[in-house]
This record gives sequence, C-alpha cells and structure tokens, in this order.
Amino acid sequence: MSLKHQGKVNSKIWLIGDSDPENSGSELEYVFDDRHPTIHNIWTSIIYKIQKKCYNEKNKMIDDDIFFIINAIHDSGKKPGKDVSSWDSKVIGTEKADYLKRSMDKISTIIKSNDPQMIITFGAFSFEFLRRCEGGKEVQPYGNWNTRELRKQFISSIKKEKKIVPLLHRSISMGRFLSSHRYFSDSISEYNSEGNYFKFVSEELYQRFVKILKL
Repeated sequence: MSLKHQGKVNSKIWLIGDSDPENSGSELEYVFDDRHPTIHNIWTSIIYKIQKKCYNEKNKMIDDDIFFIINAIHDSGKKPGKDVSSWDSKVIGTEKADYLKRSMDKISTIIKSNDPQMIITFGAFSFEFLRRCEGGKEVQPYGNWNTRELRKQFISSIKKEKKIVPLLHRSISMGRFLSSHRYFSDSISEYNSEGNYFKFVSEELYQRFVKILKL
C-alpha cells in the first residue's frame, strides 16, 4: 500500500522525496515517517539548524508540520534507468512509462492548483522528476545529477529564487557522507560553508524560509 502524504497541500513549502522505502509493508503509514531512518538522514539535521537559527534570531519556531510532504513516486521498481533520457514506452516499456506519466500528471496538477513557492527535492531522481513536471526544460538522465551538479543547481535556485531546490538523498547516508559534504558544500567554493552540508544548506534555506513565510 502506498504511503500517505503529510502536511497541507496549500503550504508554501513542499518536500518531495524519491519513492516509498522498499519492503515498508504495513509498518509505515506516512511519507517521511519519523520511525524510518530516511527523514533523519536527509532532513532532521537541516530543519533542526533552521529552527535553532529562527529561534535565536526571531524568537519563534517554524511550524514545519504544515509543509506538504510527498514522494515523487510510490513504487521504486518503476523508476527508469539512471542513464536513460527518454521515459517513453519505447525506451523503458509501457508499464513504467504509463506509471511515470500518471505520477507526473498527479504532481503537476496539484502544483498548478496550489502554487507552492518552494519545492525541496531530495536526490537526483526526484529533482529530474520535478523538472519534468514543471516542463519547458531539457530533460536529462537523472544519473547526471551527481552531488556536484546538484550543488550547482542548489546555488542557482537559491540565488535566483527558483521554485525547485534540490538537496541530497541517499548519498549523504550511504557510506559517502564525508565526500558528499565536501562536494556539495566545498569550503573553496563560492559559498564558504566549511565543508558541512547540513550547515551550508540550512543557512541558505533559512533565508528563503524567512522571506516565504514572512517571519
């Protein structure tokens, strides 16, 4: 059974994950269920630093319970190959192509209906999935969005206040965490982040949150 979304769909800030965890069965009910390690590996440290900064500077906390949280797709087995540009049925097969189209149509419809100001994506697949939902962009194999490339897109999104803001997913927690910190937030970069991914993104997201939520 598919995991349920969380939060309010009319929220100004959305979080979109990759897919439901494999073999979650009936143990989990919601996307980003806090009983599963995924949310703690990719989001808890970031929102904690954002909340701490907000409390210190604004003497208040952000009601992050209202953030709309959903996965790009439910069935991880329906993801196309990471090196495939076209998600057409002739390339990935009818079953996967139809499933992805239905999933993109669903997300596209609720984006148009609710017009969130920021959509935070986690990982390469969800970023490319959302790019395709928004349309008008040159599609790429989601495997092209490695840590360094996602960093470039993150910086561009923050600078230009774009709607889609990509963050890391599994690479931050699957044995490559130190290199992921370094590649995404290199201290010899345009932004001096001390090579700490969580510190880097939380400080940049905080500024956008303040503006979007009028804190």
